[in-house]
Amino acid sequence: MKVWINGLLAGEADADRAVSVFDHGLTVGDGVFETLKTYGGRPFAVRRHLDRLAASAAGMGLRGVPPAGVLRAALDEVVAANELDDTALRITVTSGPGPLGSARGGGEPTVVVAPGRLPARADAVDVAVVPWPRNDRGALAGLKTTSYGENVVALAWARDHGAGEAVFANLAGDLCEGTGSNVVVAAGPSPLLRLQSDERLIALVRRGNNAAFETLVSRYQSRLLAFCRHMLGSREDAEDVLQEVFAASFNAIVADDRPIHVRPWLYRIARNRSLNHLRRVQPIGVDSMDIHMSEAGLSTADKVHKREDFRLLVADVQDLPETQKTALLLREIDALSYEQIAEAMETTI
Repeated sequence: MKVWINGLLAGEADADRAVSVFDHGLTVGDGVFETLKTYGGRPFAVRRHLDRLAASAAGMGLRGVPPAGVLRAALDEVVAANELDDTALRITVTSGPGPLGSARGGGEPTVVVAPGRLPARADAVDVAVVPWPRNDRGALAGLKTTSYGENVVALAWARDHGAGEAVFANLAGDLCEGTGSNVVVAAGPSPLLRLQSDERLIALVRRGNNAAFETLVSRYQSRLLAFCRHMLGSREDAEDVLQEVFAASFNAIVADDRPIHVRPWLYRIARNRSLNHLRRVQPIGVDSMDIHMSEAGLSTADKVHKREDFRLLVADVQDLPETQKTALLLREIDALSYEQIAEAMETTI
């Protein structure tokens, strides 16, 4: 197993010797971390994990944390070196070697990216509410730190009492979180909602039925994601923009009672949000796995020619003026009618 430590890949035996026994993360839990899942060898939601890692490091006052680009490259190196498919990756950042006490040493941080096996998940598990509250007003509240001693004790207590997971309450007595899970109350949409028209779902949302909006999200999420991905050239950017699309659409639905033609209306929001994203002054990420091709039964020469033809086609589409590209995507991705395309693009046929 290969582990990335402070910029270098190391074998498991070397990794054990690469971290100082005086590292503050080891002696006092002075560090932060994020755990990501990979699907098909691709880390999921990297940007959001790295943003939260940076926020936790800032909250802890950790300095010298590598920029997101370095950590992203480290994740890719670990995946490639270990030939990983579906697994877990953990990024750990500590304040580095320090004295045997609370004061920090002031040196460079220790940064580790390590792979790990995904634990088997049961469909259901008994939980126990532990007798110790989570301090939601403490210095580390809201930060994902390596100080997990409370979680270790709580999980052991829960298992001693016949449960598989422990749940904390906060100081007010409200349920807060588990030792390795979040507490989510989900009221799933009725199967009958999936049979309702878009207009009926809009009416239900306006009457306070949030499950109706979840049904709309489920109905259009994959198609809107594909549209945004083609507009932006990056799945991660598309995922971020899609969250904005659904947040904006919900606020607009409940704001008034005007009629809404849901399909072109959602695409209009997605288009506008994508254009806003492209106008921002920032590097635009391009996913390495955005293009998937079927190669069954092709010779090597056929594959080369087909890849080149496809690359040129994608490049030609990307080079089109924005309005032509958008109209083409709306027509080819979701087979919108010309009237719906005109409505989505706020123009005429």
